[in-house]
Amino acid sequence: MSFSKNRDPGRRRHFLHLDLEELQAALAAAGDSGAAIKMWLAVRHRARLTKNNVVKVTTKLCRQFGITDRKAKQRGLAKWADSGAWHVVTENGKNPVVDIGIQPARDVSAGT
Repeated sequence: MSFSKNRDPGRRRHFLHLDLEELQAALAAAGDSGAAIKMWLAVRHRARLTKNNVVKVTTKLCRQFGITDRKAKQRGLAKWADSGAWHVVTENGKNPVVDIGIQPARDVSAGT
């Protein structure tokens, strides 16, 4: 019997480090928009990984979080841009760039 860390090699899993208060606020703001919640999770995850509050929203990033078509990507971004939570810059033929406007939390385990 073989024990591997990745039991399903075709599916990548993400560890998301989130503040519950931020998540509750995002859920309340998104309402019933599944695309908006998935987009929030994807962008916050990438912002935390890169330690930068400016994120390029690529198709690959969206697919990793279950956003599979361009319309859903647009709906998710529009929801947050319209609410004023994010500043979204779009340009024809380019991936949108999102400024989430807050500094991602620092890694506490680094000892700084």
